[in-house]
Amino acid sequence: MEQTITNLDELDHYLGSDNYEDILEDEEARIIAKHRFLVSKGLSHIKIRDIEKWLKTFQNKLSHRFISVFLLQSITYRNYEMMESAFARKISKDIKNIYEEVSPYKSDSLEEWLRLIRYSKIISSHSFANIHFYCIDKRTSSVTQSSNTILRRLSSKVINHLRILQNIDEVKESIKAKNMVVFIDDFLGSGTQAAKFFNDHEIFELIEIDDANQMPLIYMPLMATNTGIDNLKSEFPNLRVLPSEIIEEDSKLSKHHSLSDFLQTFDLDIMKIDIEELFIEMQSSYSFIRKNAWLGWTNAMLSIVFEWGCPNLTVPLIYHDNNKPTTENPDGCNVMYPLAARRV
Repeated sequence: MEQTITNLDELDHYLGSDNYEDILEDEEARIIAKHRFLVSKGLSHIKIRDIEKWLKTFQNKLSHRFISVFLLQSITYRNYEMMESAFARKISKDIKNIYEEVSPYKSDSLEEWLRLIRYSKIISSHSFANIHFYCIDKRTSSVTQSSNTILRRLSSKVINHLRILQNIDEVKESIKAKNMVVFIDDFLGSGTQAAKFFNDHEIFELIEIDDANQMPLIYMPLMATNTGIDNLKSEFPNLRVLPSEIIEEDSKLSKHHSLSDFLQTFDLDIMKIDIEELFIEMQSSYSFIRKNAWLGWTNAMLSIVFEWGCPNLTVPLIYHDNNKPTTENPDGCNVMYPLAARRV
């Protein structure tokens, strides 16, 4: 008989009415086996012991356990090698195409193009392509750990000798010199922080739009939401936004395309289950996570994990670390082990 699940108690009752606890246990074992395989192939760096410790957080209630297994199954994971490959593809294709739109130089092959953007090579009359890269920092005047990680991997692993700008003063001088500046980032969420960076440093006041020699400015995040792309394009119409990967609206956990498949795994005869409402209800059992941050920044409710840390649109249930037991909520979970780190 089909049912509509509207709260955690109903889900607990439903799951407890059959052998769903055994199915949950089997599903946990299957996911752990999958991650063990990914780790063996270098495709994941989430430690198996961290997954096991994280899952233990939710063992007290079947409903919490159900949602945690769905959350774990829904993770979008990207490691350093994936980041390097993605940026290499963008540099080899999209950046090349844009450069050749505005430059008289046309490379005859990919190999020639890659040699051109290495500043130590000389091709024809060009000592190098006037393309400079900068990993933006959106919070402070210093480079953050995540920005520094991307910068280091980009310059040493992707294409040797890319012209990496080291500080904002070099960026401004490069723009004034009519160079093409490519701003590198790992994640574009709402676009608020990126917009603040461009506005705080008055980046677009430096370009001369009507100058035929003015090279375009490019913002190239590894991943970006459609909302963030639209917001940046609206505020900075002369900025070209080139994400390697776009996070679609259905990536939100409450709209995740795998939810129906997940329910079929349990052969649940449920007419409707609102994961977002149930997830919000869970917050009372994990009161050490701020209520206004429970769904991630802007209530994005994403489950994105980078090898170097989670963006703030990821739900904090994945990365929160609470190792100080309290007596505020004796029926809930007082200790939580993080599945992954928070990006800093």
